Amino acid sequence: MGKSRKMLVRVALPCFIAVTGIVAFVLVRYYIDHKASNFTEPYVLYVDDGSTVGSVLDSLNRNAGVIRQGSLVRMADEEGLSGALKQGRYEVKPGMSSAYVVRMIINNWQTETKLTISGYIRDKGRLARVLSRPLQLDSADIAALLNDDAYLSGLGFDSETVLGMVLPDTYHLYWTATPEQVMERLKAEYDRFWNAGRLRKADSLGLTPLEVSILASIVMEESNVKDEYPVIAGVYLNRLRKGMKLQADPTARFATGDFTITRVLYSHTRIDSPYNTYMYHGLPPAPINVPGKAAIDGVLNAADHDYLYFCARPEFDGRHNFAATYSEHKRNARAYQKAYKEWVKKKSANQE
Repeated sequence: MGKSRKMLVRVALPCFIAVTGIVAFVLVRYYIDHKASNFTEPYVLYVDDGSTVGSVLDSLNRNAGVIRQGSLVRMADEEGLSGALKQGRYEVKPGMSSAYVVRMIINNWQTETKLTISGYIRDKGRLARVLSRPLQLDSADIAALLNDDAYLSGLGFDSETVLGMVLPDTYHLYWTATPEQVMERLKAEYDRFWNAGRLRKADSLGLTPLEVSILASIVMEESNVKDEYPVIAGVYLNRLRKGMKLQADPTARFATGDFTITRVLYSHTRIDSPYNTYMYHGLPPAPINVPGKAAIDGVLNAADHDYLYFCARPEFDGRHNFAATYSEHKRNARAYQKAYKEWVKKKSANQE
């Protein structure tokens, strides 16, 4: 081998080794930043309008089990996270890379959150709180829409009937959803629920969907036993057909505004309110709560019977005795009252 060739080898070999080392370094770093898992703990990251790159990275380091903090900082710098923070709810999962998590925030790849509507919701204030709680919303903004007749008219409701548009369920929404997007999501579920079959059933009863919801809101408060819903609905439909007042205790309670009342007294039935069906014939002007789907279907599938009355059973099992005549109803009522008095007496004796 000639001198010149040996010299070339001496020069080229270190260069080759250096280049190879640089390439290997770049490839390894690329793999670490873009492919390798950098998180060991599941974590839900919230980015709001007060968040900074520093607070976001600190939150991830403290809660997501970051393996290589330098990799996360590098990707935040390279991707320009400081100028591209997007508000949202982001689920960080074990196995994700630094690049993916940074790009998730930049590209607003949010994970939807669950909005669950359940329980008794009897007023718009509580509804606004329920709707805003899991979202980045102020309940006052939701309440404003619930009271905005001009806006609600576009959805087919108004500030009095809007409870009838809401169906208890679990909805999936982005944490950054606007009040309008929340309302539109509720309306979309309402429209899906009121399919052709349910509309036909409502029409066969001579009721509109809103009237079905109004009656369902009463039925739901009369019993916690769902298989009684069709029977109770049948009682009220029979009364409507005969021109009788509904005389539903839940409507008298609603008229008082005091939902802690456990026994409706004569004085409660004398409250002058269009919602008090002891005072006025027909259905109230709007639902007295957010009616559940089971209660609505209970009305749509109302039992065909001749009952006009019902009262709680003396067994205190949550169920009711039904009657077609008032005399039969009075016997049932006396049996319940006797059992109730005995229960109170026994309870008092046990406390002494």
